[in-house]
Amino acid sequence: MFKERFLLYKSNSEKAEVILKEKGYNPINAGIMECMIFFQLNPVIPHVFIYEELSVDRIVSTVSTNIDLHGYPIGYIRIGKEILPPHLAYPLIKGRIKYKGEIWTIHKNDKDIFPSNPHAHNYERKLKLHLGNGKLYKNKIGCDHVNSKDLNKIRNLILKNIKDIELPFLEL
Repeated sequence: MFKERFLLYKSNSEKAEVILKEKGYNPINAGIMECMIFFQLNPVIPHVFIYEELSVDRIVSTVSTNIDLHGYPIGYIRIGKEILPPHLAYPLIKGRIKYKGEIWTIHKNDKDIFPSNPHAHNYERKLKLHLGNGKLYKNKIGCDHVNSKDLNKIRNLILKNIKDIELPFLEL
């Protein structure tokens, strides 16, 4: 099973590398792509993302979004021992929900508390969603809002998928 998934990932990542180069993402190679996928999916165990059966499109989207947001990585390291002081060493818990074809990522314990704590990220469209009032932000500038029905559905999906999370007070 692992071998088949590894071969699928390898094949899809090779195709994604060609597409990314055609889109102007240079330099790009398997190591940069792996680093960007690892950064986005943030698995507890390295390389567990291979089990997610990532499509070519998902690899391209993940890598290009991360490069656009954070630039090219120079690599990553994993330290076996926690180095942060205890008051800062809380876990960053991620949850992803899909609603009406859009993927929203929520970070529990996100150090960035704008526009709400917590808030939702739509990395594909570079938007943040205030989970209390439904306002949308791009580069910290309000640009629109979601309707109350959709906000309530998104909030319910978050509560269902991320345990022990407290959402902001609903301001509708």
